Amino acid sequence: MDGIQQQLQAKRQEAVQTKHSHEMRKTNFKLREELNELKDKNDSTVSSIKKNYDRNVLDEQNKLEIQLTKVRNRNEQILESEKSRYNRMVEEIKMNNETQIAELRQANESEYQNLNQEHQDSLEDARAQYEAQLAKYEA
Repeated sequence: MDGIQQQLQAKRQEAVQTKHSHEMRKTNFKLREELNELKDKNDSTVSSIKKNYDRNVLDEQNKLEIQLTKVRNRNEQILESEKSRYNRMVEEIKMNNETQIAELRQANESEYQNLNQEHQDSLEDARAQYEAQLAKYEA
C-alpha cells in the first residue's frame, strides 16, 4: 500500500502545485492588468498635463507677442512724435538763425552807414579846413 499512498500523495501534491501555479498565473495576470491600467492612467495623466502645459506655453507666447506688438506700436508712435518734435525744433532753430542773421546784417548795414556818414563828415570837415587854410593863404 505504500506505493498507492505515494501515488495518491504525488497526485495530491501535483494537484496542489497545479492549483497553486494556476492561482499564481491568475494572480500574475490580475497584477499585470492592474499595472497596465495604472500605466495607461499615468500615460493619460502625463498626456493631459503635457497638453495643458503646451496650451499654457502657447497662451503665454501669444500674450507676449501681443505685448511685443503693443510695445512696438507705442515705440513707433514715440519715434514719430520725436521726429516731428525734432523737425519742429530744427525749423525753429533755422528761423531763429535767419532772424539773427537778418538782424546782424541790418546792424552791420546801419553801422556801415554810420561809419560812412562819419567818414563823409570828417572828409567835409577836412575839406572845409583845407579850403579855409587855402583861402587864408590866397588872401
